[in-house]
Amino acid sequence: MNIKIFTHIMPWEMDYALLLFSRLKQSSYFLPSNVNIEFDSCLNLSSYIIDWEKSLFPKQYFIDKYNEISSNFNTIKHTPKIIESDTLYGHLDFQKKATSEHIDFYITVCPDMHFGEMLIPYMIESIKAIPNKNFIITPQITKRWDSSWDILVNEHFTHIPYTHCFDLNCYDIDPIHSSTTPEIYPLPLFKFAGWFDCFSKEIYETLTPVWEEWSGYGSWDTYSMMTLSLLKNQGYDIQQYVIKNQIISEYWNGNVFQQNWDIDTYKDKNSEGLCGYYKKHLYIIKNKAGELDYTRLQEYAITQYNKIINNE
Repeated sequence: MNIKIFTHIMPWEMDYALLLFSRLKQSSYFLPSNVNIEFDSCLNLSSYIIDWEKSLFPKQYFIDKYNEISSNFNTIKHTPKIIESDTLYGHLDFQKKATSEHIDFYITVCPDMHFGEMLIPYMIESIKAIPNKNFIITPQITKRWDSSWDILVNEHFTHIPYTHCFDLNCYDIDPIHSSTTPEIYPLPLFKFAGWFDCFSKEIYETLTPVWEEWSGYGSWDTYSMMTLSLLKNQGYDIQQYVIKNQIISEYWNGNVFQQNWDIDTYKDKNSEGLCGYYKKHLYIIKNKAGELDYTRLQEYAITQYNKIINNE
């Protein structure tokens, strides 16, 4: 079994990347010896996004730090990549290049996610137990913005009001990992965000690929859920599973105070966790290039669905 984990990192996410890399190194001690794990990471320093001449942090600072934390992965093969172009580049561009012929499963990871050191080993064991041809494996989450996420919320956090969903500390999930037995169960619909999800090869490469004309940033997860729902309704053997009692949470929950969370816009007005310090000293160029609205995502999903059922 060959599994690729990958993450896309902006310079202001460097401290989160350090935490992620450290956690992956811890997890590596619990991985089965007969499973090949590869980890691709990308540091995006594109001058299309950041004006480095106007920034107080030099580009070299992030290059040096990234190179330092990228070493000593031991049993996990790590392939680091640094983007220094002057063109638009984002997670969609990275995703297009992340596929490999020999890889059987892909795990997408956001750099600010805290997770248990046994999550990846449990994902591997879940893969062995799932009978479906194509599937997604997702951890549980803590309470989120609205009821659409409740299907993924662990029972220990369902009582929390939506307006206080980010008051808890991310480390509140750790006692649950160590005191309960994980199990997998199927979801009645598709719900994932690419935070820490495992995709079978055909789903990731063939059923919901990143379109070649896409660049920069966009809701690949929304487009994928639409496409997979259409295909499943047509009888395709596709199923999403959740690992109960293996939970993920953003590192900034409870560690760096998130002030004045605006529940209507899903944005923190004043604080951005460990990203905020860097963002204050980087000249970020504001643009909307590469983004796709919901209607366009629907159009792509329907087009992709038709291509698949017509064997194009």
